[in-house]
Amino acid sequence: MLNTLPSEKRKCHLCHFEKSCRELVLSGACERWAQIKGTHPQTGADLDQWGCIDDLQHLLLLEIGNQTSKVSVELNVLRNEASKAHSEHMTMGAIAVQKSREAIREAVKEAEDRARLLPSEAVTLIESH
Repeated sequence: MLNTLPSEKRKCHLCHFEKSCRELVLSGACERWAQIKGTHPQTGADLDQWGCIDDLQHLLLLEIGNQTSKVSVELNVLRNEASKAHSEHMTMGAIAVQKSREAIREAVKEAEDRARLLPSEAVTLIESH
C-alpha cells in the first residue's frame, strides 16, 4: 500500500497547500488520487502507476490523441469502402438501366414486327380502342 500513497511531504494544490496529499488520500477526502494501468502512450512500456490525476493528465491526453488518430484512420477506411460500394452500386444501376432500355427497344421492335404481320383492319381496330 505504501507504493500507492503520495509522499508525506507532498501538499495538495486544491487546498492551497495547507494539507498533505497523503492525509487527504488516507482520510478518503481525495478523489483525484487514482491508479493508471495499461501501456505508456509514447513508449509502449507497461504502466501501473498511482498519482494525482493532475500529474497524470499528460499521459491521459497522449492516450486520447493516440486513440483519436486510430479512429481517424479507421473512419477513413470505412469512408473509402462506402465510397467504393456506392460507386459499384451506381455502376450496376446504370448497367441495369441500359439493359432495361435494350429490352424495351427489342419488345417494341418485336411488337411492331408482329403488327406488320396482322391484317390492316385488325391494326385499325386495335388502335381505335
